[in-house]
Order: sequence, then structure tokens, then C-alpha cells
Amino acid sequence: MNTAGTRILLFATGGLLSGIANALGQYVLPDIQVIQQHYPAVILGITLFLCGRYVAGFLVKRPLLSLLALIIFSILGWRMSIDVGYAFGGPAPFVTAGALGAFVVAWGWLLAWGIPSRDWRFILAVTLAGMLGGLVFQIADGIWTLKEPVWELLLFCEWQALVLAGIAWAHQSYVKIKKDV
Repeated sequence: MNTAGTRILLFATGGLLSGIANALGQYVLPDIQVIQQHYPAVILGITLFLCGRYVAGFLVKRPLLSLLALIIFSILGWRMSIDVGYAFGGPAPFVTAGALGAFVVAWGWLLAWGIPSRDWRFILAVTLAGMLGGLVFQIADGIWTLKEPVWELLLFCEWQALVLAGIAWAHQSYVKIKKDV
């Protein structure tokens, strides 16, 4: 039974597993700059595709294009969150980075699955989930002095779990609103 709550939990679990794979990737992947810079976004894009296809049950005519769109938008979100969000984030750079990354990923989700992108509530909900993920990490980073493996594990796991749960929740809300209209 794939209820809304179960779907949200499955998406969050996918985000958690993706975060673990991201945190471990630097130790198992070759130390080539382009790989080290982009593998977290590629893993997130693949996770988004698997969740959309097998948890949400989306069927598209060209699944490879959907996968490619999710990977590209994940890379764009990853780079924007670091190069713009974190760099110019002011007093709370992780919050800004989390929101910006989630905003870009939300657009990728809509494009990849052919969902009309006119609904600003979906994008806002996913962006707020990313902002929450950034806030959680900003607080954790302020409380504890985390070192490399733990720091990355916490960042990747909690942000991706919250963003994927946000996508599942926002999509469920979007579907409900469309049925009511």
C-alpha cells in the first residue's frame, strides 16, 4: 500500500541512502577533480529518478531524458548552492545554499516528469524543505565542531532526506489540489 505517508517516508529514505552514498563517494571514487566535484549531484539525480519512477510511479515516454534532466538540474542546483548560495549566503550560508539548491532541483523534478510548472506552491514547498535542511545543518554546525567524514555525512543525509520528503509531500499536495479544482 503506497499511501501519502508511506511515499514521503520512502522518498526520505531514498534521500538518506543517497546522502550516505554521497558521503562515502569521496573515498571510493577516483581523485579526479570533475568526478569529485559532481558525483554528489549525479547520485542525487539518480535517486530522484528512482523515487519518481518506482515510488511515485511516474511513467514517461523517454525515461533516459527524465534521468538526464534530473542529473543536470541536480548538478546545477549543487553548483548554484555552493557557488552562489553558500558564497553569498550572509550570516546563514547553509540556509541560503539549501534553499537555492532545492529551488533548482524542484524545477528539474517538474521538467523531468512533465508536470506543468505553473504551480508555484510545489516549488515553494520544495524550496522551504531545502531551507529547513540548511537550517538544521547551520544549527548543527554551530553547536558541534564536526570533522570531515561526519560533517559531510550529516550534511548530505539530512538535506537530501528533507528535500526528497519535501518533494513527496509537495507532489501529494499538488495532486490533491488538482483533484479538488
